Amino acid sequence: MRMRCFAALLAAILACVSALPAAAQAIARASDLRAEGRAARDAGAPLVIFFSEPGCPYCARARRDHLAPLANDPASHGRFALVEIDIRSTSQLVDFSGAHSTHAAFALQSGIKWVPTLMFVDAAGKALADPLIGLTVPDLYQGQLERRLEQATAKLRR
Repeated sequence: MRMRCFAALLAAILACVSALPAAAQAIARASDLRAEGRAARDAGAPLVIFFSEPGCPYCARARRDHLAPLANDPASHGRFALVEIDIRSTSQLVDFSGAHSTHAAFALQSGIKWVPTLMFVDAAGKALADPLIGLTVPDLYQGQLERRLEQATAKLRR
């Protein structure tokens, strides 16, 4: 009996642990903003660009506590498209004009100075709402995110 209980407990723990990386990886890395913007436009949704950097605890918290859960919520399906840009990365990126760049160069060109930063844009990369910069008050972050998503969506529908 003890062995069965132990085995069940171990299985439950392993299931929870194995689910963590999937939730943390729910945000796709940007690779072609022009195509990603078009896909968002075709869905009638804003494109949300999450600028982050490795080792940033605020980025990790935004990803884990706010962005990944929102992106994985069935009620949010089709409401927005979300991609991540690592501001330090030399990973290749196609920008909104179709030019080849890198994550770091695009972040610099976009004027990103602080992470995490969320930009809410249309298919051409034009801002639809003010960027959400930083995560200073975690209790207010979800509300700020929701308001900007609503503003961006409303602007798209005009």
